Amino acid sequence: MVILVSYGELVIEPHKSLELRVHEKILRFENINGQSIRYSRVYLDKVEFETLILGKYVALYPCTITNKIGHNESYLYLRLIEPISFAPGLSMRLYIKCPVDVGVYAVKDSTYGLVDIIESSVKYAVYGAIDSGILARYFKVVPQRELPLAGLGSMVYVLDIENNSDSWIKFSRVIIPLASMRVYLWKNIAISEVVCVILRSQRTADVVLANRSPYVDAYELPVLPKQALKYTTYSMKWGV
Repeated sequence: MVILVSYGELVIEPHKSLELRVHEKILRFENINGQSIRYSRVYLDKVEFETLILGKYVALYPCTITNKIGHNESYLYLRLIEPISFAPGLSMRLYIKCPVDVGVYAVKDSTYGLVDIIESSVKYAVYGAIDSGILARYFKVVPQRELPLAGLGSMVYVLDIENNSDSWIKFSRVIIPLASMRVYLWKNIAISEVVCVILRSQRTADVVLANRSPYVDAYELPVLPKQALKYTTYSMKWGV
């Protein structure tokens, strides 16, 4: 039977099995003897990947750029289905829900080993000129003023947007750098650190990873490397 779970460690009793559906794939976990777990990824009734995990515990977490294997996706391109006009000096927090890859991790004490990545369906787009812009994961999105529900396979990006110009600006897209992004769990919802979007003009903006959680009681993902304080910025020059 396929069941629904949230992010975190899975509870699989000895000699029992568990099946989950993530991004159209079926994930099977079988606790063989209380000391090892057989893991399989199945798509269209065919086993795509299978391995034996010599350990008692496995966990599912959002899989970010910092711990993927063989991936080179450093930016996320979000385009609003309906642009928002910001008056001079206006600021607003927006929440944007997107699909996210899910990592299957073997767990021993506080050590996490990446076993598999369940990729979400994704498109790519170029921001800027073809010869000098950037290629990024691309989603059309509907921003919300309140934190939306987001289960396994989804993540919410938290944007603090400010119009720092003397003119009205129509905000329709944002480029988010992913390489150093912190990810948190809050009430079983995966959320980004605060992403500050400072609108300078209709063509330019600074996107800053603020190095802080949107909620004081949010739990930073244990699978990510602990990073020193950082100030990561991307300057948008081809329109906002």
